[in-house]
This record gives sequence, structure tokens and C-alpha cells, in this order.
Amino acid sequence: MQSDEEKSPQQLVVDTIWTYAGWLIVILACIGAGVFIGHAKWGDADALRAKVGQYEKQVLSLKNERETLNTRIAKLTQERDTCQKASAAPPSTGSPVAAPGAPGGIVVE
Repeated sequence: MQSDEEKSPQQLVVDTIWTYAGWLIVILACIGAGVFIGHAKWGDADALRAKVGQYEKQVLSLKNERETLNTRIAKLTQERDTCQKASAAPPSTGSPVAAPGAPGGIVVE
């Protein structure tokens, strides 16, 4: 090979162009490989969108079910509290009296 001092200016320009063209080809090949690998791995966006829609419907259904169950729990808790208050309150005059040996607050009339 010739040293840089022995090359003509035209030859230096050609060598510089080839050097930069080589680097450009390497960079484009790397970018192309990245795009290809990305598309191969994550490129099925239509199927992913369908799955997202399905999962959103499932989440909405579960939220509605949770809300229904929370409502039922609140109603049952309220009924339990009402029953506990009614059984804990002392009997008023003229009302039925609990039997002394009756289990669970059973009222005998």
C-alpha cells in the first residue's frame, strides 16, 4: 500500500468516500437488523390490540362483579347490625319475653 504522502489528492478523496460508504453500510445494516428483529418479536400489533381489548373487557367485568359483591356485603352487614341491635335491645313492656333457657335469643310469646 502507498502511504498518505505518496497518494494523489484524488486518491485520498476516493479512499475517504469508500471509508464513509463502508461505515454507512454497516450502520444501515445494524438499523435494518434492529427493525427486522423488532418486527419479528413485537410486530404483531393487530393481535396485541385484540388481546388488549379482550383484557379490558375482562377487567371491566371483574370490576362490575367486585362492585356487586361489595354491595351485597354492605347490605348483609347492615342487616346483621340491625339484627344484633334488635336482639341486644331490652324488651319493652307488653312485648314478648325471651325464655330464660332459650338459646340464641329465641323469643317465646
